[in-house]
Amino acid sequence: MENMIAGIDATALDLLLEKVHRETGYDFREYKCGTVARRLERRLHATGAETYSDYMEFLDIVDDEVASSTKIINDLLGFSRVGKSAVSPTRIKKVIDDALSRLAIPENIEVVKKLDADLPEVNIDTDQIRQVLVNIIMNAVQAMPGGG
Repeated sequence: MENMIAGIDATALDLLLEKVHRETGYDFREYKCGTVARRLERRLHATGAETYSDYMEFLDIVDDEVASSTKIINDLLGFSRVGKSAVSPTRIKKVIDDALSRLAIPENIEVVKKLDADLPEVNIDTDQIRQVLVNIIMNAVQAMPGGG
């Protein structure tokens, strides 16, 4: 891993500090560059990121996963209550693609989708069906002997 203090990517560092300020309210932009860089370098090493841009991507993934986890928790809470589904006409191919994009499928597993090109829209609760598909795909991946 390169030493980020010696070769500071100033643009990526500025973007990262702007993101931290925007999302947390903490403003580190006026701190000495070396101080901020050393602190961030420790975080980079801890996450496996090699550059500030990689670290920003890591933070974006964490944000997405937190939002997804929050949605799952809210769905579980909602499941305990009787409620009305948010049903709307949806392209099932888009829901399948979205479910697959949320998963880290191991490289030794080949995903094969065989869908009719002109599938009609179906009336579904997109979020519920996406979660069902994510669960089914995760179960399938975990059930494969040797991972694939």
